[in-house]
Amino acid sequence: MRAMKLTQYLPAVTVAITMAATNAFGDSLGLIPTLGTDTVNQSFAITPDGAYVAGSSGSGTSARGFFYPVGGTSAYNVLSSDNAQATTANGIGYRTSGGQTEILVSGMTSSGPAEFMTPLGGTTFGVKRRNAAMPATQTMGTMNQLGSQLGTDIYYVSSSRNVAGQPIYLSQGSGPWVATMTYSTKSLSTGDRGIMNGVSATGRAVGRRGAGGSSYMPYVMDYAAGTPTAYYLNSLHDGSGPGVDLGEATAVSQNGQAVFGRSFLTGTTGDQYSFKTTLAGSNPGTQGPVVQLPELAGTAGSVTRTFVYGASPDGVWGVGMDYLGTEKAAIWWTGDNANPANWVVTDLTQYAIDHGIIDGWTRLTRAYSVGLAANGDPIITGVGVYGGVTRAFVMQIPEPSAVVLAGLGLCGLLVFRRRK
Repeated sequence: MRAMKLTQYLPAVTVAITMAATNAFGDSLGLIPTLGTDTVNQSFAITPDGAYVAGSSGSGTSARGFFYPVGGTSAYNVLSSDNAQATTANGIGYRTSGGQTEILVSGMTSSGPAEFMTPLGGTTFGVKRRNAAMPATQTMGTMNQLGSQLGTDIYYVSSSRNVAGQPIYLSQGSGPWVATMTYSTKSLSTGDRGIMNGVSATGRAVGRRGAGGSSYMPYVMDYAAGTPTAYYLNSLHDGSGPGVDLGEATAVSQNGQAVFGRSFLTGTTGDQYSFKTTLAGSNPGTQGPVVQLPELAGTAGSVTRTFVYGASPDGVWGVGMDYLGTEKAAIWWTGDNANPANWVVTDLTQYAIDHGIIDGWTRLTRAYSVGLAANGDPIITGVGVYGGVTRAFVMQIPEPSAVVLAGLGLCGLLVFRRRK
């Protein structure tokens, strides 16, 4: 099996999921605690090693960002020492500054985007890092909005402003906390809107640009001080028919080399299908083939047939939603991108049922982010229905063996290695 090269992302943290339904082979599905008396929560981002999760607890105006050490018994409020309350937390990662490993959390507050920091192993946060250069109305994408890695103090945060003609910001932080921020700002033409869906540890943000509705395209911004390098990506639609190149990039790997997205097929304006492509190099990257992702048998009922929200650090895994008359959390395994015929998709709800770990879950709805344990196992976080309400989950499944059942009419079937 291809070796996982993740040492540049991983601190010395051992992940052990507890408070979870497990079986004899190590599969697990855990319920993430809420804050205080909250009854609902959602998780939006996970560290590259799957050790920490960030999300939102509560709902409406009472929602607060939370931070959760996977395997722990408590979630912690993302509240800075200078009393800035995160209303949601949608990005999380590590950096090394002054010889100390730090956990960074990005999120929204009532005054706009901000970042928060706690030393590795900590549960309380120092002063906030307010992105004061951004307009107060600047927002962030829903998940995976912070890219960082160990061995450097640099991190990146992307933002969205779904307002016509307003610029997109791509921010780089570095230096002792509170980090010094520099900004790449991309101006948009009148009528254009920019929405960035994720950012890598290399400063590559992906999303979409256009007038919205039936006119937007997959878009990439590579960080550069001042004005970033920005360019459009090809999608499953070649621009020759209705909808032009309608589509968007939805997720990017931590190394910036794998991009997931969705678009119409050539000549259609109906359903949107998910794809994977690659980018080699930077400024701009050289795009590889655009390959359609597989779907679960019976996918139907929504024009958004599938949606990939998050990518593993190396881009081998994608997680998201497959629509089977209702939203179902799904994971895609694409190997090394060499043979798309062997790519597979797995329904995580059905997987949990089949492996006896479904516990009190009715359905896993969306998988938002995926990290990799030291042994290569994917650790997934997202949202589902537990006890009749919306709850955040964390799930670990074994890394698949090199044997993938393909061409047997068994869509979504993987052979997982079993440990003794």
